[in-house]
Amino acid sequence: MSLLKKTSHLLYNLPRTFYHDTFYGFVIALIGSAFIFLEHFNFTSYFLNSLSALIMISGLLLSPKRVILFIGFFWGLFWVYWFGFSFQYYSLTYLIPVVSFIFAMIVLVFTIPLAYIKQIWLRALLIFLFSFTVQFDTNWIQPEYMLVYSYFGVQKWQFGIILFALALFWTLYHDNKFSNYKKFAPLPLLLLLLSGNYSALTSEEKNLLPLKIKLYDTNIQQDRKWSSKERLNIIQENLAAIDSAINKEYDVIVLPESAFPLYMNHYPHIQKELEKRAHNINIVTGALLQEREDGKHAKNFNVTYIFTPDKTVIAKKTLLVPFGEYIPLPIFLQEWVNQTFFDGISDFVTAKDPTYIDINGTQFLNAICYEALCEEMFVSHPKYMIATSNNGWFLPSTEPTHQKIMMQYLSNKYGTIIYHSANRAGTGIILPQ
Repeated sequence: MSLLKKTSHLLYNLPRTFYHDTFYGFVIALIGSAFIFLEHFNFTSYFLNSLSALIMISGLLLSPKRVILFIGFFWGLFWVYWFGFSFQYYSLTYLIPVVSFIFAMIVLVFTIPLAYIKQIWLRALLIFLFSFTVQFDTNWIQPEYMLVYSYFGVQKWQFGIILFALALFWTLYHDNKFSNYKKFAPLPLLLLLLSGNYSALTSEEKNLLPLKIKLYDTNIQQDRKWSSKERLNIIQENLAAIDSAINKEYDVIVLPESAFPLYMNHYPHIQKELEKRAHNINIVTGALLQEREDGKHAKNFNVTYIFTPDKTVIAKKTLLVPFGEYIPLPIFLQEWVNQTFFDGISDFVTAKDPTYIDINGTQFLNAICYEALCEEMFVSHPKYMIATSNNGWFLPSTEPTHQKIMMQYLSNKYGTIIYHSANRAGTGIILPQ
């Protein structure tokens, strides 16, 4: 009891200097980010992840004002420090630290209300409300991600119970009217959640997953990927991978986002090669599409081509990547930012609705990169999803791991099995837990 008491009062008893508060905020945010770095190095510990999540949430409930602000800053920095890494491919390398700082500041701004409210219950409510927010149309910062590889579930009501139990515990703990025994009474509420993250699929069900699917994981450097000199080599590598999958009698091969780095409709001879192979295997691959209507300005689409023995389907992306495929700023700023910083590249167009892919009678929801991280794609509870990504934009970093955690979060929440093929890192099957 004395050890716990000392721990709970640590943030209040030590000197309140700027440097101390920076250190406390840094340590708490680092603990709350441990699940990402542990998973990145293939060390999954449900115990450590559960403990670090409880410490992070407790830190947000208990910390003084300035510590809260530093927690918010380092929280954003540790989770999405890599967000600006793609800028190097636009000759904007100098902006990488600026973008990292901006996203850290965005999360800090979201924690400002916590800093100026001392009541634990109100802080718990604000944390719960924060879990419903997005930042610049991105959802990379969600507190429930800490629970993905933990003993707790990821549903909103489960996160709410954790906040309620911890808020009640710390409220009683600092109230001398209650005996030590009664102060611990709220913690058994957490036991209700301990079965929240175990696999929902039996071993028999895992063995009965539909079709024999080859997930082709390419390893192409981003600066090489879009080089005209490398295009032929990349195409030949893709065709060789398809031929190999045919020889191994796979039903489907899934290639990553933009595996063919070109406007496919401008290269009919490549389409014919893929259509010919589609008589022996279903091919799902990323590419680009360009359309013109009556000589108007060209419309560019990030798409998935699906080649089957019977037909070819083009699935257009419906949700674009902020700052990669569109600019999430007011209209009067969009064109200037796009031309000034992205050379007009961030001008992709979306389809109205997502596409379901029918392969040998099995329905797969198509998701291209960022779409597989968006809750809007999962609200219909698709049983199967084929997702494709190009993570070469952000390496070396923990971005592919963060992406995997987000997809696992949505898979757990909606019961969707995700077949993910990615360039450079992240390829694999994600099963609901």
